[in-house]
Amino acid sequence: MKHRYIFGGTLAATVVAAALGLSAPAASAQELASGVSCHELSCTNDTDDTYRVESKVTCSAVKVFPMDETVSVTTYVAPHASARLSVSCPSGREMGKWEDQPDRIKSDGTREHQPSVWKEGDLVPRFVARIEHLSAVVDNDPKLVRTGSAG
Repeated sequence: MKHRYIFGGTLAATVVAAALGLSAPAASAQELASGVSCHELSCTNDTDDTYRVESKVTCSAVKVFPMDETVSVTTYVAPHASARLSVSCPSGREMGKWEDQPDRIKSDGTREHQPSVWKEGDLVPRFVARIEHLSAVVDNDPKLVRTGSAG
């Protein structure tokens, strides 16, 4: 029985990937500026300047509404180096449902109907479904990334 679920999950992921056009990724990198190019989750800078690359990432999941969520990603690429996009796709929530509750038996033996209770859907991870690299601009003085820690 467990094998059916694994096969079904793999099949469903393959169907979703094919529907989203992920089965045949582009073979070449997208040049955003002279000497700066990106391909999927990686950007390369062959210049003497630091570049700030702005990208739009579409995260997706099955059985979640809304199915897609877009995330903006900023990546700094040092001179003559490569950098990987750091993407954190937010989780989605499956649709919830009303669950019937069992009748309550009173002390006199009669049944008392209990109202249905709303049950939130499970959290479901989203995956990167599409990446659109929007721009690359020189930024030789990148802002410090705040980590949230005080020291």
